[in-house]
Amino acid sequence: RSRVASDFNTLATALETYSTDWGHYPAAADWQALIGELSGGAVGTTPTENITGHPTITGEDGGIVYIKPDTLTAMKNPWTNEDYGYSYDAATGKWTLSCDSEKTDIGVLIRTSDSPNLTKQEEAPPPEP
Repeated sequence: RSRVASDFNTLATALETYSTDWGHYPAAADWQALIGELSGGAVGTTPTENITGHPTITGEDGGIVYIKPDTLTAMKNPWTNEDYGYSYDAATGKWTLSCDSEKTDIGVLIRTSDSPNLTKQEEAPPPEP
């Protein structure tokens, strides 16, 4: 749990810095797209915005490394060694990081742009009969 909290804190700082530079959070569809944006294309999939020749809102050239590529590739779910989850809601402008421990006592851990705390994702209540 502490490893996930540490990774998510690092990612949250990078996401906030990215938002300051570009005017919004990365609109990445998945983890590989996110690390592509945060590494300036050094790892993950090719960025759609943070690329050389594409200026930020402050005029800085893209291709910015927000987190070192080695650090990004080392960030893995400590229980399963799989990629973390990332989602961005363009309508609300909010992001969510997630990690499924696959353990019933720990569950899915999330961190959102709304909260600096790592929390256990609440399960949806069962449908009414």
